[in-house]
Amino acid sequence: MNAVPATLWHTVHNATHHLQTNTPRDPDRRWLPEEATPATRAYTTILYPHRRAHALNPLVLFQFVGYISRIVIAALTNGRHGLLPSPPPHLTRVRSRVLAELSFILGLHLALLAFLRFDWWAYTCLGPLALLSASSVVMAYVFTNHFLHPVAGTTDPVSSSTSVIVHRWIDRLHLHFSYHTEHHLFPSMNSDYYPRLSEHLTRLYPHAYHRLPFLEAWRLLWASDPFAQRTTET
Repeated sequence: MNAVPATLWHTVHNATHHLQTNTPRDPDRRWLPEEATPATRAYTTILYPHRRAHALNPLVLFQFVGYISRIVIAALTNGRHGLLPSPPPHLTRVRSRVLAELSFILGLHLALLAFLRFDWWAYTCLGPLALLSASSVVMAYVFTNHFLHPVAGTTDPVSSSTSVIVHRWIDRLHLHFSYHTEHHLFPSMNSDYYPRLSEHLTRLYPHAYHRLPFLEAWRLLWASDPFAQRTTET
């Protein structure tokens, strides 16, 4: 219902983003200054939080919809379009499956509309508005989890990701998704154990592990540059 073809999510997120987190080969990273074009500048201005964007711009919370559109376009055009910083090289192999899954998703939404007896207002609330609400929650995490660090030459989820601190009941509701570094280290681990893993990371890697209150991370986002920098570490 969130309009993401499962095959495409596995290809872009699971098989590429998780293996290339915040490196030049990560399709989910921010653009670098040398990748600035009229299109990437416009997208960054409208849908990314940074110091040159309007601080009251609510559209940044709807970026997940833009992200879905970009990866779908990239898959259907063999990576030539879609504004992905680094399209996965194997997108061409999944295009037919993505088209089939998009058709299934469209069928789900048409079935929902029919179930609601073509009440467009009810469908808007249960379909598009629900997707925008989900996007707001997802992007609040994704921006703070990944956009606070420079692009690195090698994958290191401990130093290239940020875990944020939220209220305990929010953690329970969102299955401890705030512990995002932990998620990247052990994506198959039961998330109930992420708090304990966080304690170990704090003890073992105090200078590399990042965990800070959500509001502080959100403030730092709006003070950051619009385009990512490269790390100077080797």
